[in-house]
Amino acid sequence: MRACVPAPVAAGEPSRRSLLSVGVGAVTVAFGATATPAEALAPNATVTAPLQTARSGTGPATFTSAAAVDPVALASAMIRHDTGNPGDGALTLPHARMLRHLFEDAGARTETVETPKAGNVHFFARVPAAGPTDKKPLLLLGHSDVVPAIGDPWTVDPFGGEVKDGRLYGRGALDMKGTNAAFAAALVRHLREGARFDREVIFWSDCDEEQGSHGVRWLLDKYPGKVEPGVVLTEGGWILNQKDETTPMLASLTCSDRRAILVQVETRAYATHTSKPNEGQAVVRLGRALELLGDFRAPIRPNALSRTYFKELSRATRDRAFAAALRDMLSARTQPARNEAGERAIRASGHPELHNAMMRTTLAFVGADAGYYTSIIPGRASARMLVGFLPGGDDPATVVRGLRELIADHAVLSVVARAGETEQQALERFTGYLAVPASTVDTDIFRMWRRAVTVTHGKVATTAAQFEAVTSAVPFREKGIPVYGMYPYTVDRDALRRMHGTDEYIKVEELRRGTETVYQLLAQLRVPRGSGSATRGREGATGG
Repeated sequence: MRACVPAPVAAGEPSRRSLLSVGVGAVTVAFGATATPAEALAPNATVTAPLQTARSGTGPATFTSAAAVDPVALASAMIRHDTGNPGDGALTLPHARMLRHLFEDAGARTETVETPKAGNVHFFARVPAAGPTDKKPLLLLGHSDVVPAIGDPWTVDPFGGEVKDGRLYGRGALDMKGTNAAFAAALVRHLREGARFDREVIFWSDCDEEQGSHGVRWLLDKYPGKVEPGVVLTEGGWILNQKDETTPMLASLTCSDRRAILVQVETRAYATHTSKPNEGQAVVRLGRALELLGDFRAPIRPNALSRTYFKELSRATRDRAFAAALRDMLSARTQPARNEAGERAIRASGHPELHNAMMRTTLAFVGADAGYYTSIIPGRASARMLVGFLPGGDDPATVVRGLRELIADHAVLSVVARAGETEQQALERFTGYLAVPASTVDTDIFRMWRRAVTVTHGKVATTAAQFEAVTSAVPFREKGIPVYGMYPYTVDRDALRRMHGTDEYIKVEELRRGTETVYQLLAQLRVPRGSGSATRGREGATGG
């Protein structure tokens, strides 16, 4: 193992104390200028009051603490580090140094682990158990890298970390520097309060989650035994409001990820001069194939986790038409009846894109290529799309065969495999990913999450769920380690649509409330001072 030992503070670099100076009643962070722009934090930024919400009969409690770090200021500082991952890893070392200052100031042990790409590092902070324990660690797994902010125009600086009209804008605000900030701020607050936990708590910020080959799986394979958690908390389930957009409706903790396979659609003709266009132009043929694929709708086939989620959603929603459509979908005895009810539910949903992905196989078009000179009609045109699958849903080989037949008169469809891998081998590997069992809900951490959410979000319904995307959870689930996904704040449709899109944002007060949710979960791991053993926690060691 090769680790980056924390370096001495360089000239022009802020000290840990200047980064995080604790005051009375609030925490003030005097971010100074750093030696290089890449390492710059937030000049003159201030971490102000934590979440303050009035108590009501059904609403959340009031949360204040002199030890709290404002997650909004922290997330803003994270965003100002451009950790865009172009596909081969991001520059995360300056971001890791900022986290090192934060955690070391609070008394945690930290470590950075280098990858083969210079400046691309994993960051760890560890808080040991209070004493001897038979409980395995809780891992808070986030990621420092973000998708690039290029191609589509933003109205704000994607790496400015600007707060405007109650929203924090920037690439990664939602995915997932907001949640990373919530994890970090909640854990640091406990440390500043002198907390001792009934098990080790590990904070890990992965550097290659979005793209790249040096992410979680790489590190676990390269350093066996380095991270052996009992339970993992990472990104995943959402908290949704009723259609009034103010009343929490349903909080979900995801126990499984969808997976997607990349396919290419290609047409060929003959290249020629633009003065003599032919009828079978490659671009035109590609357009016809894409139109057919764009109209494709896979059958509605929610898996077991999605059925659990939609059952709870039908009970939680106040929209009677939506609830009825969900009940009809779940009780349908034929595929046509299930398709009709599912489409009705999607139309009635306040989050149609999210719920569509939890019901069926989907196609997402991610790129196209044709032409290279204005006086040449190209002889080739291609497009790429991700075919997303639910575990326990459609068979990938069958879907690929059906899509291939659908466009056979216009284009050729092929699975993008790894180097030296046949299409059949790629499909077999992918099918194996889909066969990884979902995480059990019979753990103390799952129950603690339920209690924490009801503290911060009132009488909100809670459920296990299927995540609509993919995370770094698979290597842990393959080993039978429970992994739960959470974005601990409420989101509306607009915010979800901007995830990986333009003007990505998170609502400021929701980030603060979500941080309190994480804090309340971790509070259930605390042991009393003077306790002789860390095993004397709130619950037994079940599952974690």
